[in-house]
Amino acid sequence: MKKMILRWSLFFLTLCTMIMIFCFSSESGEESAAASDGIMALLIRGFSGKEMNELSEKELGTISLIIRKLAHFSEFFLLGAFSGGFIRTYNMKPFVLHFHQHFALSMRPLMSFISFLFREETEARLM
Repeated sequence: MKKMILRWSLFFLTLCTMIMIFCFSSESGEESAAASDGIMALLIRGFSGKEMNELSEKELGTISLIIRKLAHFSEFFLLGAFSGGFIRTYNMKPFVLHFHQHFALSMRPLMSFISFLFREETEARLM
């Protein structure tokens, strides 16, 4: 029962995160800049006690870049954490690793499959 609650909670959080990313991505540049500027003003006031007009354009540009990059990182980190947690509730890790190994030439399952094919061909020649 607890696993089902966790599974559906993580599914809901994953879905909400995808909707959030879609909504933020569909904003125009002006709307996005206004949101970033509002957060930037709060952070500048909170950490330095200064107002935005007291900083140079270069400083504001650097702070804005950092805020935007952290926002993108945070969105996709949440998406990965929630969706990864959701997948782990199904105990799919061995399947995912086994599926991936069929595409990597250095992985054992694919190599054993290839050797199995050649072994059958060799045994057929010997008969």
